[in-house]
Amino acid sequence: MLPIILNLTQLLLAALSGVLIGTRSQQGRWGIHFLIAIGAAMAMMVNNGIPGFIPGGVVWIDGAQVALAISIVCAALIISARAGEDGILEAATVWAAGGAGMAAGAGLFFECGFIALVSYWILGWDGMSAPPREWLKKLKRKEPDR
Repeated sequence: MLPIILNLTQLLLAALSGVLIGTRSQQGRWGIHFLIAIGAAMAMMVNNGIPGFIPGGVVWIDGAQVALAISIVCAALIISARAGEDGILEAATVWAAGGAGMAAGAGLFFECGFIALVSYWILGWDGMSAPPREWLKKLKRKEPDR
């Protein structure tokens, strides 16, 4: 039970850091920072090993290769959106989902469920509770007609 509490505390601290940094630097667009912070925290939790996942030992999983692949996908999303805000938001969402997938695949089920609920609440509070495609439509509507 203690490792779960420790992991949840780490995720909350990462989420809080992302929110605070995003609030300071982006004037209210802190959802992107939140997503990247929790995705990176989950990737590091997977990389640090999971005691008790297999009876009799600790499993060491190299999450760096998965994180690299996720980063390449995120870069492609940003480039395809011509480095616009919608591409960055979608890339941050993919990064957080990739971190959650890595953590779930490594057996951190409670942590994934907890951070999914917190993410839904935080992003809803930031005005981004709709699915990513809806976010992009909202962002595109705000652009002036050309």
